[in-house]
Amino acid sequence: MIANNLLSSAHQFKTPNQGGPLVAPRVCIIHYTAGTTLASSTSWLCDPKAKASAHLIIGRDGAVNQLVAFSTVAWHAGQSVYEGKTGVNSFSVGIELCNLGGLLRSADGKFRSPTSGATVDTANVVEGHQDNCSYKYWEAYPAIQVATLIDVLRELVEAYPSIVDVAPHSFVAPTRKFDTGPALNLSSIHSAVFGRA
Repeated sequence: MIANNLLSSAHQFKTPNQGGPLVAPRVCIIHYTAGTTLASSTSWLCDPKAKASAHLIIGRDGAVNQLVAFSTVAWHAGQSVYEGKTGVNSFSVGIELCNLGGLLRSADGKFRSPTSGATVDTANVVEGHQDNCSYKYWEAYPAIQVATLIDVLRELVEAYPSIVDVAPHSFVAPTRKFDTGPALNLSSIHSAVFGRA
């Protein structure tokens, strides 16, 4: 449930990395954190040095942290364009998923994050191609995390009828960003939320 622009099931945090009023958001932009834990990603996005934030972060176990009220602009999309309109932060809700994103396979056969060096078990690796990206391997999104994302998106659409789309960060910043990568089937998530592809 969303009340007073806050998700009741989320743990509430306060980040200084936010802008002015967010009125009638049109789209939810989905990101991956490239970080290892919900706690570390929350800590980083609450640090002024990050100069970035999101409204929500969803952990691999489905736990949700809220950093910015849905009535306030979060700094998540950067330079971005959606349907010809720039400055996507000003009309979107940003949701981060705890996920390492693209992985490299080392000589020992292990899959590692190029940013953190964290390893991912082979059972949690998805092979896939994405345009403008050299990664072949990606960390999988756990089923509980995806189910939580769908639940949250449904609540957002109910609370804010102006939201008509869900898109990955790479859709609004294709020359800079790869998230959410091919491991997340956003088409099926879109269908689950809106009842259409």
